[in-house]
Amino acid sequence: MVNQLQSDDARLHEPPAPETMGSGRLGGATVLLVLLAGLALGLAAAWLLTSDDSESDDPSAEMTETIDAWAAAISDQSVTAMVELYSDEAVWYDEALHDTFEGRFGVRRGWDVFADVETAEAELLAANAETAAMRWSMVGNFGWELTGISVLGFDGELIVEETVYYDCAQSPLWRSCENMTRT
Repeated sequence: MVNQLQSDDARLHEPPAPETMGSGRLGGATVLLVLLAGLALGLAAAWLLTSDDSESDDPSAEMTETIDAWAAAISDQSVTAMVELYSDEAVWYDEALHDTFEGRFGVRRGWDVFADVETAEAELLAANAETAAMRWSMVGNFGWELTGISVLGFDGELIVEETVYYDCAQSPLWRSCENMTRT
């Protein structure tokens, strides 16, 4: 009896014989089906746990209008139109230059780069009820090209905060970048 138990125990730790496993196609398809079902259940559970019927996470109509106006101001290279979209207390932070500009005057100073821009465009990447991520690209008068991301924070329809991310080495202001030299 003891030998029988030891023998059964040893078989539990051995891999199954190939002839008892069935075809590889059925096993692989079954695993894939289980993984897809698990993924679908996980996504459904996450949606149910995070959804709140009382409050939408989508941008308001006013915020959407501001996002569209921001993209148009980039395309039109209009600092005046851009500044009107910000609150008087807005904070504009340039991540590459490690510089902060405050108020509408600061926003104007930050977007003064338009003076050297030939073409510019912007597109919405993602937005929720309080934040929008925009990708923009510009081509300068002297051959420089710059692509970046702006993360806009909103209070109602006005932009109250913007953080700008780009590769400073591509910038016409590359000499102003912290620890940046060009060879």
